[in-house]
Amino acid sequence: MPKIRTKILLLSMLLLGMPGLAWAEVEAQDSNGDGKPDRWLHRQGGEVVKVEIDKDHDGRVDQVQHFKDGQIILLERDTNQDGKLDTWDHFQGGKRVRQERASHPGGPVDSVILFDAQDRVLEVRRSSQSDGVFDHITQYREGQPQLSTRDLNRDGQPDVWITYRDGKPVQRKSASRNDGRVDQIVDYDSQGRPSQSRHDLDQDGVLETTRDYRDGLVAKETRRSADGKLTLMVTIHHDGKPRERQEDTNADGQFDRFTLYDAQGQPTEMRQDTKHRGQIDRVISYEQGKPVRDRMDVDGDGRFEQVTVYRNGRPWRQEVDQKGIGKPSLVVIFDEKGEKAEVQSASQEDGVIDTWQFYQDGQLVRLEKRSPGAAKVDQKVFFRAGQRLRSEQDQDQDGHFETRQYYDRPGWSSVVEVVERDGKVVRRSFYRDGRLAVQESDDERKGRITLREHFDAKGNLVKSEEERDDKGRLNFVFYFAPDGRALRAEEDRKGRGVDVWYFYENGLVRRVEEDSDGDGRPDIWEEYDETEALVRRSRDLDHDGKPDLTDFERTAQAGR
Repeated sequence: MPKIRTKILLLSMLLLGMPGLAWAEVEAQDSNGDGKPDRWLHRQGGEVVKVEIDKDHDGRVDQVQHFKDGQIILLERDTNQDGKLDTWDHFQGGKRVRQERASHPGGPVDSVILFDAQDRVLEVRRSSQSDGVFDHITQYREGQPQLSTRDLNRDGQPDVWITYRDGKPVQRKSASRNDGRVDQIVDYDSQGRPSQSRHDLDQDGVLETTRDYRDGLVAKETRRSADGKLTLMVTIHHDGKPRERQEDTNADGQFDRFTLYDAQGQPTEMRQDTKHRGQIDRVISYEQGKPVRDRMDVDGDGRFEQVTVYRNGRPWRQEVDQKGIGKPSLVVIFDEKGEKAEVQSASQEDGVIDTWQFYQDGQLVRLEKRSPGAAKVDQKVFFRAGQRLRSEQDQDQDGHFETRQYYDRPGWSSVVEVVERDGKVVRRSFYRDGRLAVQESDDERKGRITLREHFDAKGNLVKSEEERDDKGRLNFVFYFAPDGRALRAEEDRKGRGVDVWYFYENGLVRRVEEDSDGDGRPDIWEEYDETEALVRRSRDLDHDGKPDLTDFERTAQAGR
């Protein structure tokens, strides 16, 4: 092997701080005869203290050996050829005792392996995130793994423990809830395959579920009650997939739900005793693991009167025979999201559909109803955000919904309108707390209000306003007693305010006052007898507010 000797003067500082000179000799060697050095021996006092090696002959050192007293104490290596040392083997007495490795250039050590006197692995420590925190530790004996722990949540405490025998796992324990309690135990057979596992699936601290394995695949799964006295579920598996399941859903000691699966482990049929009466009252059929038909015996009479049909795994149509007459009296149609879109129902015993409810985004938006004996829909109710908005009625079955009731008018619990075919409102009634408070009418079809009536909390008419001059003004006002008889009235004849006052007794006019000059004070007074015959007429001629001329007449009748 060609050799090149070079002497280099190295300046070193002694431990006591006194300057000294030490000579180091470097010998370059060409191990493959290509004329390029690939091995450098560093000597001090004739003894090799360091050897640098370029093993792949790329011109860069990828292995450094350190010696002391003729024995190797440290081996540094570049295992991925990136030009940076990433593995360090430490030796004592010429034997390796520890290996450190850094997966990322310049990063912290993320793997540590300890060795015994026979150079067998004693312990392995790894950092899963290469941050220097060792969260996966495996201990060995005579080169075989004995115990492995993992800290999955990196809180400093292990939450997975795996024990080994003859190099194969015997048992695995894990705690997934960060409370240190074991919620899964897996036992392995001699081949290292799972033979049985126990699980705390409901996180109550009890390993209630047991899975038995055959050839490493689940063969049977059993779930028991927390006290271990009741078997709540048994699932039989073939080739690791469920084929049959029995469940006790109410923990009464009796299985009440039975499910069959196909070879792919997808359900084909589920039968259930939902009422726990000892008889099947619900059957769900599946295709490719998705429900296609759901039949229910709601009242327990042995008939499946409710049938739900599915499309793409979502309910599409549900029919219910509520009357027991062999045909559906309730039909529910679902949208593509599986939410109610329409509900059809029969209110009469004949089971004929007469009510329709329409939904959007799960909320009722419209209701339509056909009254008994009617040939078509004669009632409609509209909703917004779950609240009634308005209702419409076709009371005479002519196809025109002439009565409309609104529930969103400010200040009123509802407002009812009677509308002609041309859209004109002929009557509008205002309700407060369900009681009629005001009613407006256009009985003469003039296109405007010609009568407005006011009612008290007991429903008695207390005031009415009428149009009597055909000028679009409610110029005549009546005031009524609780028994409905008129008490007094006011009239605006000239459009400048009240200028005639009527006073009644027992519903008959007994006195009339008139402001003929528009000064706001009466200047004509009339009195009537019990037959409403004029018996006295007085006038204020000098406008002093007092009568100064009185006439007596008995032939004219007062207008009302």
